[in-house]
Amino acid sequence: MSVARSKSATAARRGFAVAAVAAVGVMFSPVAAHASATLSGSAQGVWGATQGAAQSNAESQARGNLLSAASSQGYSTCINISYSDTLVYVVPSGGGDVYNSTATGLCGNMVFHAQATLSGSAQGVWGATQGAAQSNAESQARGNLLSAASSQGYSTCINISYSDTLVYVVPSGGGDVYNSTATGQCGNYTFQ
Repeated sequence: MSVARSKSATAARRGFAVAAVAAVGVMFSPVAAHASATLSGSAQGVWGATQGAAQSNAESQARGNLLSAASSQGYSTCINISYSDTLVYVVPSGGGDVYNSTATGLCGNMVFHAQATLSGSAQGVWGATQGAAQSNAESQARGNLLSAASSQGYSTCINISYSDTLVYVVPSGGGDVYNSTATGQCGNYTFQ
């Protein structure tokens, strides 16, 4: 009986050791290191010519400091940002106001999940110059690509490439006409 108990106890200790190593691995994995976090950034003593300008300037600086703090921790953006503002000084004789502000947000990374490669085209697009015609055609093709993506439930497309064709040169410098096809990886971003 004591041999059976000893084997069970050894198996249990090994099981606990494996679980502990797995838990430590998860804590230090890249996924855990970049999970979202609530962060704050502050701005102190920010002046503006009016109360509204001072408050807006303070919030803008606080938001910038929040995003800098997020960046220093490996996060690309912050969402659901809220502000806590305090009017700290009114300059006499209408000389402006001074505010403090703290911005707090949920910071993390936007991760793109490609779902499909789609295309959008534009035909017979005119421009006053060759460059303008090509640019106009690509802009319309990109818009059509994004419309196609949206109709399939995708929020955006990345890695867009263009295939352009000069189809007509208007005589006497009257411009140019281009066709363009935009192709990209389309999908959705998730916040992590």
